[in-house]
Amino acid sequence: MYLSESLVWALEYEDISGVKVFCDVSAKKKVAKKFMEEFNSGWEKAQEAVEEEVGDCERRYTPAETKITEYGFFIAVSPLEVRYCYGDYYDSSRGRDAFVKALENMVTEFTDIKYEGYIGYPISDVHGGDAMQWELSSKKGDKFDDRTYDFVGNIIGKILANEKYDPDDCDIEDMEFWGLLREQLELQGDYAETIESLYSYSEWIDDSDLEIAVKSIISIAIENDEDIVEELNDLVESLNQEKA
Repeated sequence: MYLSESLVWALEYEDISGVKVFCDVSAKKKVAKKFMEEFNSGWEKAQEAVEEEVGDCERRYTPAETKITEYGFFIAVSPLEVRYCYGDYYDSSRGRDAFVKALENMVTEFTDIKYEGYIGYPISDVHGGDAMQWELSSKKGDKFDDRTYDFVGNIIGKILANEKYDPDDCDIEDMEFWGLLREQLELQGDYAETIESLYSYSEWIDDSDLEIAVKSIISIAIENDEDIVEELNDLVESLNQEKA
């Protein structure tokens, strides 16, 4: 499932994107190596294509790395855009296409492999910004519905446990997560979607931390749109009943 747009922006400096690859223990190192070879090649071609088209490219290392796990390996993914004109503009498709192609080629060569993952990061240039999100699966026609991901949930849970919103704190802008989230909530107005996102990941969030976070979001809403507060309170009541 997708996160609210405000939440994606608030998690800008966290590594929430990844793909879990499930494969036989004896083959996981070989498969992980093959994937990185494929993606390194594709990423280089993506940068070359942008450079050929626009005349320059902000070159950087391949935005992915693998970590061997019990189930196979995990691919940690950084933003996949290829930037140019000193970073003022970006191509959002070529890097993404190279990443997806490397996954597809991996499954073609190693047919018993399965994968699933979520990619989410904000991206901006001189024209504005957007929250990029999509989900991946080796299963053709897979319906993601309300699927959640432990690597996303663990990060959200840790952040909410360690950083609390305090509207009276003059240093709120220095609070990385809550400073960004408040700014985006005021801009996007997606209070309900953000609360729903947190409840979807409640498995990884302490109940008290979830309660505090939701009350904080509602307090931000009160400052900007009092008319929506009753609706948010009703939503929280409904979500708590579902969670019970």
